[in-house]
Amino acid sequence: MQAEADALTVLRQIQSNLVNLQDNLNSVLPKFLRGNSGQRRAAGFTIDRINTLLGDDAPVLVPSWVANLRPLLKAHRNLVAQCVSVKKSVDALVASPSKLEDLELFKSEITALQDSESVLSAAETEYKNAGQPLHDSLKSVIDSQGDTAGWEEFIELARDLPALRESVVEQTVRAKAKSEIETALKQTDKAIEAVFDKKFALLTGAINKWWTLLRGGESTFFSAVKRRGKITIDFKGGLSPHEDQSNPKIRDVIAVFSDSQLHCLGLAIFLARAEHYGSTFIVLDDPVLTSDEDYKTHFRTRVIGHLQELGIQTIVLTQHQETRREIAIVNDHHGVDQFEIGIPDPSKGSVVNKTSDEFSAMLARAEAFTNSEDILIRRTLGKMLRDAAERFCKMLLVKKRQESGDAAAAISDYNRGVLGGSSGLVQKVTPYLTAHPSDPGKLQAMRNDLNPPAHDSDTVPTRQSLREALGNLKKFRKEYLAQREL
Repeated sequence: MQAEADALTVLRQIQSNLVNLQDNLNSVLPKFLRGNSGQRRAAGFTIDRINTLLGDDAPVLVPSWVANLRPLLKAHRNLVAQCVSVKKSVDALVASPSKLEDLELFKSEITALQDSESVLSAAETEYKNAGQPLHDSLKSVIDSQGDTAGWEEFIELARDLPALRESVVEQTVRAKAKSEIETALKQTDKAIEAVFDKKFALLTGAINKWWTLLRGGESTFFSAVKRRGKITIDFKGGLSPHEDQSNPKIRDVIAVFSDSQLHCLGLAIFLARAEHYGSTFIVLDDPVLTSDEDYKTHFRTRVIGHLQELGIQTIVLTQHQETRREIAIVNDHHGVDQFEIGIPDPSKGSVVNKTSDEFSAMLARAEAFTNSEDILIRRTLGKMLRDAAERFCKMLLVKKRQESGDAAAAISDYNRGVLGGSSGLVQKVTPYLTAHPSDPGKLQAMRNDLNPPAHDSDTVPTRQSLREALGNLKKFRKEYLAQREL
């Protein structure tokens, strides 16, 4: 009895599924097939009408559509017939469950029904693929003829008015937010531009101050830093024939400045930034290398002096001995220190010597030549060391006179002094060489070795004698002038 009850439950479920399948089968067919032929003709849905609308596209689109429509109709009819047949069998089994003893025929009917359903599903897919181009072409033609383009989308929107309202509200909010953001961005850009303009005005004043210190009084002068657009900066220069720089012609500096003036402008900008940011020290690498004489004079007098007034320690690197001497002389009251960097021995690297006096500078320059065997270089080195030895003697004589109370003693008092001769510098300083008994003899030997190259003799000092002279002069500097290498 329980088996019969279970079987009835399954049969009734199948019965219900078959009813649903029959009810939904018509939905598989295109809408125009759900009515009769008279209704289609009344609505104007005919093959001739479709061919007329499509024109030249009809021979391509219509046959393919019709060819796939026929298998769909056939599969639909077969499935409808099988649904009716299987439904009768199920109804009979529900009425007489005892007939369930032989299920083979029933199973074959169910299998055939499933196969027909698969065939209909495949035919439906093929029909849709073949009919889509026809549908799109007809829609385009009808929309163009009836001025209904876009109506389908509009109707689709109208079917869900709450969603449409929500979308419209959201779009309105977005548009308003976009407008507010754009307004805020414009106001921000204006504020940024105002800040830039203010900063550039301050920078113009700072650069102009340093420019005036460097090149004041010229007919061509720095005018301003100006903003062009959001990210471009222009440096403007002025041209005026008047001393007060009135009625100037303003141009881009690149068009009117010489190389020397552009170099000067770069330095003025650097110094203005250093002052603005409160730098405590700066390094200038040959700042007057390519500039004219007036610029050099203004740099060593006005610029370095003003940097000292601002408390900015200034380190100037230069290869020009004249520039080095001029800066040291003009700014001696600032306590200028001088150093020389050389590489006398590449294996030991760079050597930095403090050369605040000319004697130390002479020794530092001479040391770079001590490794050469070339005769001309040895002759040059001999002259350099002779000048250094004479400088040592003069400095020692001045030192001794100052220690004795002669405050007016100066190097210039011995401008005509030379090493040799009975009244030469060697004879004058010999009494003061008391640190070691051999020191007077070392100075005498130096005079003998270094005199020939100084007087264009054919005799050239040996490399060893030149090295020995340099070493003795360094020793004398340390012992008698109280100066050490850095």
